[in-house]
Amino acid sequence: MPDWLATAASADPGLPAADLVARTLLSVLLGFVVAGVYRATTGRANAGDGLPTTLVLLCVLVAVVVTYLRCTAGNANHSANDHT
Repeated sequence: MPDWLATAASADPGLPAADLVARTLLSVLLGFVVAGVYRATTGRANAGDGLPTTLVLLCVLVAVVVTYLRCTAGNANHSANDHT
């Protein structure tokens, strides 16, 4: 197993699972709001396009990436402080 994968698998996420679930569910909810606004402003003429689904998934993706980066940056700061 590569070192980076072993480190990632064994690292403490720094965030409780309940917070991760709550953030993901909130991003899904907000994604539906964004998709609803899109649907309301464009009407039913674009009923066949997949943009509303893409908007929901994009909200979830952004939330997951931001959460990952915050946890990674937090772990890096703690590691840097441990070495000093």
